[in-house]
Amino acid sequence: YKNSKKILDNINITIKPNEIVGIVGKSGSGKTTLGNIILGLLKTKEGKFTVDGIDINESNVGNWQNNISFVPQNIFLIEGNLKDNIIFGEEPDLFSEEKFTNAIKMAELEDFINQSINGIKTTVGEKGIALSGGQSQRVGIARAFYADRDILFFDEATSSLDGLTETKVINSIRKLKNKTLLIISHNFSTIKNCDKIIFLDNGKVEAIGNYIELISKNKKFAKLAEVS
Repeated sequence: YKNSKKILDNINITIKPNEIVGIVGKSGSGKTTLGNIILGLLKTKEGKFTVDGIDINESNVGNWQNNISFVPQNIFLIEGNLKDNIIFGEEPDLFSEEKFTNAIKMAELEDFINQSINGIKTTVGEKGIALSGGQSQRVGIARAFYADRDILFFDEATSSLDGLTETKVINSIRKLKNKTLLIISHNFSTIKNCDKIIFLDNGKVEAIGNYIELISKNKKFAKLAEVS
């Protein structure tokens, strides 16, 4: 889609329901482009993207996107409180206290909220200025949990979390039933326990497998893992 250069070339990938899939590669390898195709934000010039055998196109892409909770690296926050931001987009009369409480716990926000004088009414400031990067990311993750959609798509969404918090969040996701998780990350510790890892290199699929398979059989992957 950028001039005549192919960003992705001869990509052939199958993602199964309820899999945890990591997408890794050096900067410029095509991770973001692949992610945007899956999200329905980019249309390919050749080939097709299908879900359950159905081609995703302009007429049904909205229905497909309604199945996805996307959590980017930089979280969009409105100038309100924590609760407003976590249930963002929800109709007030549809609010679920149980879903809200579970979302806070799974996103590891419970301690922060309990230690804040105003609790869930704590204001985040303009564009989340009152929160740290890690706190903002956890609000975004809690928002995704609250939305309770079939697919969670994390694009560097845990990059500002400490290792322990990140592990707890990923473990919370693994306990969810009937959820598919896609993770784009430069941090190999984030994708270490994925069911499957898609390793991209220069717009092509260099290898697909779990972490142990790739680290032992692919020298490019092993070298990238060393410096991540």
